[in-house]
Parts: sequence; structure tokens; C-alpha cells
Amino acid sequence: MSLSRRRGEYPNLVIADVVDGGTLTLWRNPAGAKFGEKDVWEISSEWGSPSGLHAAYSDLQDKEAELAKSHAFAWDSEFGYLSPFPHHCGTALRIEGTFHLEALHLIGDLPQALNAIPAIRFESSSVVEDGIRQAAHLFRIANAAVLGISE
Repeated sequence: MSLSRRRGEYPNLVIADVVDGGTLTLWRNPAGAKFGEKDVWEISSEWGSPSGLHAAYSDLQDKEAELAKSHAFAWDSEFGYLSPFPHHCGTALRIEGTFHLEALHLIGDLPQALNAIPAIRFESSSVVEDGIRQAAHLFRIANAAVLGISE
């Protein structure tokens, strides 16, 4: 396979080859109770591939609906779900995964892609293996913003 290209041209890449799965997590605090770390409910669902992300989200919704049958959640019409922890407010939904970004490295676009991640309100951290940063170009990528109903 030739990796030479003109700017804007990319080789065909299969997304399943770059994603190693991850976790969807929701946090909910009880309504009418003092906020404390021990009071938060953490609901999570794992996904192993992009095609499994929808099923993981559906599973997360089912778990939340089951919990909501017996508990009211702290909620505000302006800020969404409430919590003493800013990263647990708003939608309180976090999606994170491990991504293998070797293809971006091979075509020379890895630095630009990593620099663009904060602009879309995500964060990244390289996986450190045997003391080597960016080992095998593996990165944990997750949404950084959850505050507000529309996040």
C-alpha cells in the first residue's frame, strides 16, 4: 500500500481496525438529599466496537430507567442533572474509548488530529506502555464537557 498522498486525500480505513472499545457512564444523584460522594449512582455499559455503541447506549438507558422507577434524580431545568461534582452535572454522560491512531500517524496527520480534539470538547491522553508515551499510537479519548442539557 502506498502511503503517499496529496493534502486532503486519505487512504480507505476501516473504523473497526482503529477502535478498541470503551465505556459509557452516567452519574445520577438523588433528589432532595445532601450531596456526597457516597450518594451518587454510577451506571455504566461497555462497548467493544463502533457497531456496539448503540447497543451499549440502549443498555445504559434501560439501566437508568430501572433506577428511575424507584428513585428521583436531582434535576435543574437550566443545568440538567445536579451533582457536587462538575463533571457529573448536565447530561452526566461520559463516553470514552481506546483508539489506535496508527493510520493518522502513517499519513502524517496525528499531531493535527490530537490538536483538534479539544476544539470539539473532547480530551485525549496517550497510553503509556513500559514507560513509552504514545506506545503504539494508542490513546484514551473521552468527552470533556457534560455541563448543560445539550452536551
